[in-house]
Amino acid sequence: MKKRVLAFLSGAKSKIPPRFRWRLPFFYGLGLILSLVLVFLYGLFPSLSACSKLFGQEFCTPAGIFLFLILSIPGYFVVGNLFPFLDNAAWIISFVLVVVASCLFYYLLGILFEKYGRASSQDKIKILVFSAFFVLLILLVLLLF
Repeated sequence: MKKRVLAFLSGAKSKIPPRFRWRLPFFYGLGLILSLVLVFLYGLFPSLSACSKLFGQEFCTPAGIFLFLILSIPGYFVVGNLFPFLDNAAWIISFVLVVVASCLFYYLLGILFEKYGRASSQDKIKILVFSAFFVLLILLVLLLF
């Protein structure tokens, strides 16, 4: 039994992409598949729900939907703020745009990890500070429009 488990794990490890730029979107896709499975299991087990507080308001949702929302926060942020005209769009178009934007975000984050993953500690701190200012600048620009 132990040999079978080790063989399965070594086979699964060979399917994981070797570079971070592909690894993060790959795990994002696995998370989306897991969230879909959890949504289907919610029909059999209604106790598979997750509760959270947002702005002082508690809400509960199926665990699969909650996982999808958490994984796709970058896509919601980008699509929700850059495409305000999509309020009348079909849900499938919004869904695809959110998934594509999240996947693109994770791809770019993987490139950043590859490029600066072996940098010195001071360089990593500089990157973190510049990234924080960049995100705040984007937030400011999005709030002005």
